[in-house]
Amino acid sequence: MKYSVNLEAPFAFSARWYWIGAGFLLLAVLVTAAVYYIFRHLSRTDSARMKWHRLAHNREKYLKRIDEIEAAYKKGDLDTRAVAQRMSKEVRSFVDAVTGWRTDTMVYNELVRLNRPELAELVRSYYEPEFAYYSEADAKHAIERGKELIRKWA
Repeated sequence: MKYSVNLEAPFAFSARWYWIGAGFLLLAVLVTAAVYYIFRHLSRTDSARMKWHRLAHNREKYLKRIDEIEAAYKKGDLDTRAVAQRMSKEVRSFVDAVTGWRTDTMVYNELVRLNRPELAELVRSYYEPEFAYYSEADAKHAIERGKELIRKWA
């Protein structure tokens, strides 16, 4: 008994469909990469914009607070010691608000390690009038230096 088997060619697509499939795959990869790049670029821009906005907002806020200290000093409500104490608090609060550094509890040596010498020296200049029994420090100069630091902070 003879059996005959008729073999047929396997089911096959033409080469054109393989090229179309590869084209869709390449298109999907390119679209994904473009979307990733665009969103990453936009988020970086927004972050920088938000950082600038936060700095500008806090700069305005703390300069107003310092103006209040200056007005109270001119009226005679604050002496040099109180001015130095409040200026130290406001400058430290500004830096904390802008950078997140907990400067309100830092001493001079810790401030030096932040690598912001203008901040460390300003706070150091407030120590003498804050803690000395008698001080010849100039409150107006202390106020101006605090304003200058806040204006120039970047």
